[in-house]
Amino acid sequence: MPLEIELGQSSLIGKRERNEDFYGCVTPEGDTLRDKGIAAVVADGVGGHLGGAEAAQSAVKSFLMDYYSTPETWTVEKAGFQVLSAANRWIHAEGRSNTALLGMATTFSGLVLKGRMFHLLHVGDSRIYRLRAGKEVPRLEQLTHDHVREGRHDSGILTRAMGLEEHIKFESRSGELQVGDVYLFCTDGVSGALTNERLAQLLVDGLEGGDSQAVCEQITRAAEEAGSQDNITAQVIRVTALPEADDEEMDSAIRALPVLARVSAGMVIDEFELLEQVHKSRMATIFKAKDTITEDIVALKFANPLNVDDPLYMDRFLREEWAGRRIRSDHTVAVLPLASGRRHYLYYAMAFHGGETLSQRLARKGRLSVDEVVDIARQMCKGLAHMHRLGVIHRDIKPDNVLITKEGVVKIIDMGVVRVAGLKQLTQSGTDQKVAPGTPSYMAPELFKGAGGDECSEVYAVAVTIYHLLTGKYPYGEIEAFSRPGFSRYTPPSRHNPEVPQWLEWVLQKALDRDPGKRYEVMTALLHQLERPDQVSGQVKPLMERDPEWFWKVGFFVMGFFATLFFVLFLLQLG
Repeated sequence: MPLEIELGQSSLIGKRERNEDFYGCVTPEGDTLRDKGIAAVVADGVGGHLGGAEAAQSAVKSFLMDYYSTPETWTVEKAGFQVLSAANRWIHAEGRSNTALLGMATTFSGLVLKGRMFHLLHVGDSRIYRLRAGKEVPRLEQLTHDHVREGRHDSGILTRAMGLEEHIKFESRSGELQVGDVYLFCTDGVSGALTNERLAQLLVDGLEGGDSQAVCEQITRAAEEAGSQDNITAQVIRVTALPEADDEEMDSAIRALPVLARVSAGMVIDEFELLEQVHKSRMATIFKAKDTITEDIVALKFANPLNVDDPLYMDRFLREEWAGRRIRSDHTVAVLPLASGRRHYLYYAMAFHGGETLSQRLARKGRLSVDEVVDIARQMCKGLAHMHRLGVIHRDIKPDNVLITKEGVVKIIDMGVVRVAGLKQLTQSGTDQKVAPGTPSYMAPELFKGAGGDECSEVYAVAVTIYHLLTGKYPYGEIEAFSRPGFSRYTPPSRHNPEVPQWLEWVLQKALDRDPGKRYEVMTALLHQLERPDQVSGQVKPLMERDPEWFWKVGFFVMGFFATLFFVLFLLQLG
């Protein structure tokens, strides 16, 4: 069952010349409802500013439109802050550049209902209240704080509002939803005229005999009759149905599922028939399986029972499913949704793609051709560029984590250590130490110094993968775990494989630079170079910069040779 609400809205001009309040609510359906939720907002243009109404409209419209355009992988807080910060900068700039508006400012009180949680974003003195069902004595709880000068609420002097400053701090909080919860949004034309007790009674009495729309109209009329001197706006949301707990909360319910001690072909688990094992490692086991309900062929990934007592392992396993549900690309493997109550053990289902990893192909074929490697690299870059646009950094790109389907399509796999904008970073069990992001030979130099991983370090990992596919070697030599590599000696790929063209040598030289400031900054830049070899230009670095150790060895050899030659000539001259 999806999240469902009952909505009511009402706004009166009151005793003002025009209505400077603005409100709105978006109630999407399907995937958008699940991934982004329901958003509701009320704003009150600051009185005395001719641009108050325009500021309120801009804030509400910008949030309700732009929030739904943010990546699904962003948390509500991250998406909300990004959208509101941009809107605030525009309102601030417009209010100072347009003299006709004499400044623009507005309050903002927004709520996003997503899954079984609410997320609040607020600035100013408009308010959001909650009336929770089941209380013997109805009590209206104010969820927001009034950002006003102490003791001067009646004067309407705000300490914070959108548009007053170029940069602004928004109040935020989150909490659980319950069926029957009632959320009241209102401007100070309501809260300044009616007490909390009066508002609570209006909500209780009105909802017992009517709906949210009727209640809103009763509240605004009551505020007007009580002598409100401002615009009067109320919006009511009553939660009527909640979905099952989802993985937005990192699936605490799934985390509690038991782990199968033994899994083998022929078993039937939750109406999945296991056909054959296709992968096994210390992290997980993957089976090709048949969904006996739909007849579809899928892949099931089971947690390793030896690791389930490790919180870090569990976080990785759940995070991979979390990312797979949200990243929809031709170059990633989709995680499939399962009906509520179907899963009784710790595993998740994925689309099945026959094929082999790059490591397996390299072992089977040996060195790959340049054309084959370039085609694979282009697809890798497209998949990773899509992930990066969603704020997701893979952090463990290597041949083992790249699947080539039977149709030749590249699929990025193993999302266990992804870095997602807005999500906490994984930590080692019992410590605050961040997880080493990757496999040593594919990790950029800055990662060994504590960097968390970004697009630039991902470019480096892709370049190492290309280099390894072409040569079977590593650009700075193989790096062992727990070692402290110096990255002092870069070996051009043509030394190992003379078929590597000059243009590709230049591309790899730039992508594998020890200094991240000299690499391609984003994956799309590397992709452009791989797709347009004719536009690649560069030059091979001097030997001193590429390989200082070799430079000095050659230099001393040459100096020794000539010193010996001059000494022999000198002896011959004496003789």
